[in-house]
Amino acid sequence: MQPDYKTWSMKDIAEALSSTAEDGKKLVVPKFQRNLVWSDKQKKDFIDSVKNGYPVGTLLLYNKEGSNEYSIIDGLQRSTTMLDFVRRPTTYFDIQDISDDTNNKLYNHFKRSDDYDDFSASIGNEIRFFIRNNDLSALNITMNLAVHLNNKYGDPNSTGVQDLLQLVDIITPTIEQFKKQYESIIKSTIISIVYQGEESNLPLIFERINNQGTQLGKYQIYAASWAISNYTIIVENDEILKNVLDKYDDFINEGYEIKDYDRDSLEASKEITVFEYVLGFGKYIVQLYKLLFEPDKSLQEINPIGFELLNACFGCSDKDIKTLHEKLHTVGDVNKLEDKVLECIQFVQDTLNPIIGFKGNKRTSQAIYHSHYQIISIIASVFREKYDVNNLDVVKDSWKTNEPLLKAYIPQHYVFDILSRLWGESGQGKLYSILIDKNNKYLSPIDKEKWDVYFDLWFNDSISRREKVSVANTKSMDKLFLICIYNTKFTAADQLSSDKFDIEHLATKEQLKKFIKTHNWEGLPISCIGNLCYLPEYDNRKKKQNTLYQDKAYLDYLNQNGTDISAIENKYSFTKKEDMDWLNNMYADQDYEIFLDEYKKFLGKRFKTMKKMFYKYFDIDTDDDNEDNDDQKSSVTIVIDQG
Repeated sequence: MQPDYKTWSMKDIAEALSSTAEDGKKLVVPKFQRNLVWSDKQKKDFIDSVKNGYPVGTLLLYNKEGSNEYSIIDGLQRSTTMLDFVRRPTTYFDIQDISDDTNNKLYNHFKRSDDYDDFSASIGNEIRFFIRNNDLSALNITMNLAVHLNNKYGDPNSTGVQDLLQLVDIITPTIEQFKKQYESIIKSTIISIVYQGEESNLPLIFERINNQGTQLGKYQIYAASWAISNYTIIVENDEILKNVLDKYDDFINEGYEIKDYDRDSLEASKEITVFEYVLGFGKYIVQLYKLLFEPDKSLQEINPIGFELLNACFGCSDKDIKTLHEKLHTVGDVNKLEDKVLECIQFVQDTLNPIIGFKGNKRTSQAIYHSHYQIISIIASVFREKYDVNNLDVVKDSWKTNEPLLKAYIPQHYVFDILSRLWGESGQGKLYSILIDKNNKYLSPIDKEKWDVYFDLWFNDSISRREKVSVANTKSMDKLFLICIYNTKFTAADQLSSDKFDIEHLATKEQLKKFIKTHNWEGLPISCIGNLCYLPEYDNRKKKQNTLYQDKAYLDYLNQNGTDISAIENKYSFTKKEDMDWLNNMYADQDYEIFLDEYKKFLGKRFKTMKKMFYKYFDIDTDDDNEDNDDQKSSVTIVIDQG
């Protein structure tokens, strides 16, 4: 059957979408349709195109012959934007809709003496915001706007009715013009192609259309292509089902109708498609494991985490996700697979919790340092070490041996991979290479030599910075390194207390910047990792711009509270007073190299201490004698290279 062509006005489409059309026509959204993804700018650009008579494409609809119901196969974003405009036209009002003539009259009416362009921009925004927040059809909208503008720009001593009436006369053409514009736009015609063939072909048609140029994510395409298989799952996890229902309910709350969606029956049967299940599973683990996964931005977002994690547990590459629905169908009991995967996610979160759950300087939300591919690689590796996806009832014999190895070495690899930026690019390829490697890297430690090479490169890069006025914010890698160090110092009570901590510069930013400004120096590595430490918030802010040793009032405060400076040194700064005496010396303009050399010696000595603490946290053996010799050589190299 050949497609039919029909013409709809924007108003017709809006009424059909909201089921208010006088002729009974209804536009509904198929369950396989993409989510609402257009930004405000995309919506505005579309309406602007309609207003200017530009081509805006056609809609593809499905209609069962003899029915008044039309399913949107292609054109959901455009259709919902039309409904939005019909419902809330004032939100599309812009400054450009105010004529120059109106601006001139307003400028003269208010007897302004300021810059004309500044006034036009200011009053234009006032008009725009007022119109956006009011009903365009209200009888008194023009008078209310006049009162608003008079209160804002008028003479407070002149409140005469005549002034208001003059103001109404000035702004009435703008309001009337916009009303006419609105009426013109909603009468604009949109061509639709109506398909009346077999309904079972719709997901395939949707997939092919969107593969031919429309910017559609692969997961929206999976929603359509997987629908052809008719694989369903009786889901046992009520939270996963709720996530699926919430997504559809969000559509309905926006005024749309979902074809073949009955919330009560779906809630009772708990039977959902494979795509719906994987989508709901992804949203569930994001909500449950907040230390591991970034939160969804909206109910409509299709987060790939569930798809990619389950696919990785099968040991498959990214290109194989398109057949994930078939793999899940062959498993038989997907709910059992879900339990095992959740068990492994919990194992990983518990293993990494001392690092990712570290209190540190957390104020509101917990920082996530890893990419989602990195965390997927760890979870999937644990799953594949513990279970065979084809025999989930049995734990592998090797698990008893491998479990303690994973607990010991996963944190090492987690930190090293982040510090070395291993997952910065091509995460999908790295993920698959780890999954297919028979020598699971998470079962082995990282050699100390490898750490040493990285730390030498990192420290040399850190001291090469030349900061003057602008000082770099503490980087994620710096924070992660500090977390590992202070895990050797912070007690369980510290972690559970309500105390807050700051990441502070031992040689304070204020003092170093003052040296630079006073002597017109080139700059210093102010934010070098060797200069950073945690300090209790109160201690840090009480001493202000001084170092730990310079503020007598701070030292007196410590003594009065029964705390010796040595306690601060041992737990937070890892310094002695003499380490920072160089800051108290007198320097001339020509002493930049001398100052820089002293600063580098301080940074090098402290970074050496920090490395030892880092190695202690991961129980990495160190040979102190050899390390001292290596550090002396490294210190000489650093001075020569950077001096």
